[in-house]
Amino acid sequence: MENGRKAICPFCCLQDGLRVEGGGFAPLFGEDSLLHLDYDSTQEVNQGSLCSRGNSVIEFLEHPQRLLAPSFRGKEIGWEEAHRVMKSKLGKGISVLLGPNLTLEEAWLAKELVNSSGLNRIAHLAPDDGEAFQVLRWLGKVGGPGMEEIERSDLILLVGDTFMEHPVISRRVLRAKYAERKNRLLVLDSVKTKTAWFADLHLQPRPGTEGFVLAGLAKVLYKSKPSYLAPLFKKVNLERIAEITGLEKGKIEGASSQLASARQGVVILSNLWGRVGPVGLAAFFGSLLASLSNGKFLHLPVYQNGFGISLILGKRTTGPLLLEMIQKEGAGGLFVVGLDLLSSLPGQRKDIGLKKLDHLWATAIFPNRTTEISELVLPAASGLEKGGNLLYLNGDLREMNTVLPPPGGAEAEGEIFQKMAKDRLASPDEAKLREAVRGEPYPEKEIAQRAQALWEEEIGKGTEDRLPFYLIPSAHPAHLGNGAITGRLGWAKKVCAEPHIELSPVMASKLKLEAGDRAVVSSQVGKETFAVLLNERLKEDQVTVPAHFPQVRRLFPWEVGKTLGEFSLRPQRVKIAKSKGE
Repeated sequence: MENGRKAICPFCCLQDGLRVEGGGFAPLFGEDSLLHLDYDSTQEVNQGSLCSRGNSVIEFLEHPQRLLAPSFRGKEIGWEEAHRVMKSKLGKGISVLLGPNLTLEEAWLAKELVNSSGLNRIAHLAPDDGEAFQVLRWLGKVGGPGMEEIERSDLILLVGDTFMEHPVISRRVLRAKYAERKNRLLVLDSVKTKTAWFADLHLQPRPGTEGFVLAGLAKVLYKSKPSYLAPLFKKVNLERIAEITGLEKGKIEGASSQLASARQGVVILSNLWGRVGPVGLAAFFGSLLASLSNGKFLHLPVYQNGFGISLILGKRTTGPLLLEMIQKEGAGGLFVVGLDLLSSLPGQRKDIGLKKLDHLWATAIFPNRTTEISELVLPAASGLEKGGNLLYLNGDLREMNTVLPPPGGAEAEGEIFQKMAKDRLASPDEAKLREAVRGEPYPEKEIAQRAQALWEEEIGKGTEDRLPFYLIPSAHPAHLGNGAITGRLGWAKKVCAEPHIELSPVMASKLKLEAGDRAVVSSQVGKETFAVLLNERLKEDQVTVPAHFPQVRRLFPWEVGKTLGEFSLRPQRVKIAKSKGE
């Protein structure tokens, strides 16, 4: 399919290239009307490889449940009426909350709309990666190594279950590992995952302490530079870290020596909903560790363009803090853009006070839990149906091609912002976008103060050990993020339609549970019932659960960190009992 239209996969941060053919007006079943996908081996990013999500792109585009027309209070309306509703409410305390899959131009226009139209506030919500985004903004760390650089590395440290969360990158990592006998792959993860199978050294700390392990590794390598961090490293004690993480001091020192001897090393942080903890510390010390070992650091966010949107908005309030302000005020309105908010949040707050607001608007590709309670629902275009730029992992811009027009009455969010404005908003050119996402580090004194505050906040948190098990979020390769999009797709429905827990056969026997039984999982904030699967790789006190479902996220407390203002998520202590219905 040499003439296929080049496109970028609309799902995760790897932004894999692909080709789309057909979809035009032609006789039924004609070659030009049948929409189909092909692999683009010329793409530097993925060289034609796609994960199961990428292979679902055509189903995603053609899905019969797509939203096709605006609705107001449950009644379908036209766009002219929708725009009249929005313009009549502008300036009346309406805040804007952006999701992670907008283009850079759309984030820019949203910011301009807020600045020019008297809207109240704007923020970006990224529950999985918000803490890491804040830390990387302090450091001015925008770009990491490209795929070719990863392949040339002689040592790679993976933090998290990278191969399950972003399967396509496994090809690059394994090429690097097997290029020469002396090359090494280190994995830092509390669970013996399929990623860890390939590790030459698997550092397996207590769940939720990966950030402290990275601090210990950096402590061993730190000599005197950068000097402004010397007060911070005086607080980092290897014996205390060994106590927190359960890793022997000698094992931490041995791993540090391997990092120090690398010719070209890479540290890759891959996190989803509370798996790696504390993720702010992991981002800070992971980045620092890479620089101390003459390597490079790469953060793999969950979604396609989250860090780019964060950079475009700049120093503004965070998504969690905006939500807390709205809940406290109990009035005004909220415009949720490109995000199923209610499927994304922790805790047991059913609608987080959204029903009490004067106005709740939402854009969405599919109906979801947020659109169910929204006064105004606007059908949105997907990434393949709108042009624009994304921030790529290496810090460069990547332009998306429009391969199809949006279906029905769906519109790109950028067009929605333009029509909301009293006067047409000025779209940014490439130079303005590059300047906005360039990344300037904060002053060294401010970085040092913030880093010390973050360390003291995290080291001061006690560990809840009254409950016997660690509930550890896991990734399923057919799903992404909160599952609001992927949960509609056929393959995800086939292989992971509902959440389940996995626990060791030994512990299952002690609890009198068998595969297929249902068990009640109780955390400090709630309880849910899940089907049981067995996993021989798990320790007896470990329970994993795919993080792509609202009922899983309800087991994690609503906790916003003081230093970063983002959701503070990590594995939770729980108890498990056989469901009484069994």
